[in-house]
Amino acid sequence: MLEYIIVLLIFSYFYIKRILKNKQEKKNCLSILIASDVHLSFENIKKLEKWTKKNNRKFDLILNPGDFCNLNEEQALAGDEGYLVVLEELKKISKNVLYIPGNHDSKYLFDSVPQDCENPEEWQPLPVQALTEYNSRLSDRNIHNKYVKIHEKNLYIAGFGGSIDAYLYSDKDKIEWPGFPFSEQQYGMGFSHLMNAWDKIKKNSNDALIILTHIGPAWIGTTAKHEKPYNENEKIQSGSEIAYNMMKTIKYQEKDTPLLWIHGHTHAGKGMTDFGTIPVVNPGGLCYGRFSVLNLKYSNDQWNIENVEFHSLK
Repeated sequence: MLEYIIVLLIFSYFYIKRILKNKQEKKNCLSILIASDVHLSFENIKKLEKWTKKNNRKFDLILNPGDFCNLNEEQALAGDEGYLVVLEELKKISKNVLYIPGNHDSKYLFDSVPQDCENPEEWQPLPVQALTEYNSRLSDRNIHNKYVKIHEKNLYIAGFGGSIDAYLYSDKDKIEWPGFPFSEQQYGMGFSHLMNAWDKIKKNSNDALIILTHIGPAWIGTTAKHEKPYNENEKIQSGSEIAYNMMKTIKYQEKDTPLLWIHGHTHAGKGMTDFGTIPVVNPGGLCYGRFSVLNLKYSNDQWNIENVEFHSLK
């Protein structure tokens, strides 16, 4: 009887130890669904919800890089709350949704827009907000011009929404997609303002940062739109040149390199590429059934990208 009790105790010890180890490992992992450019495609949100159930997938967080709606500039400036319905549908997949506005969303999702200024050319970005205390219940939160700590192990995300004019590679004066609500200079000012705040927010060398923007940096594969059949003269450049020039510097390529840069906007730019040392992901448009899953793991005192999955709904 005593031998039986001893064996049972030993078994229980190692069983509990294994459970605690697995729990700790799970605690050091994040599974993030990236769903961009919904454009009121409720059918595809429903399909996405069914996909998660069928594949038994659970997500700690959803990141949405903007364009919930299909508003033109006049409608966006008038205000619209259609994005709230999209949010409620996404929250059926995960209660934690962090998002930023796109160029087809209401002006009320921005903290300020140039069009509301008496002289739009004098627009200045408002102070960057930072939520540096970790809370596992992120709920649904607009993170435009904000930093949010998304894990207790010093993982942050910074968001900046909106777009600028997209133009042909061969003719910069030919605007293919009008931007909202920023010009290139205004966007560059706001984005730079956001990134400069990292110097004050970052406390330790192993603090990690994910950038979430609606548009990505210029001149990379995920922000280029190719016409079919391929014609080099018809290629569209949809990213920010100022953001590109800022993030290609030694500071961000070697010293304060972001863990990842996520953007949407360019539906056809789905994929992952390297902007120097910065990995960049465009999940594609959920309006076309495209989305991504980002898996992160904290080990050896730093965050690492385990993998990025790209999926298309059928």
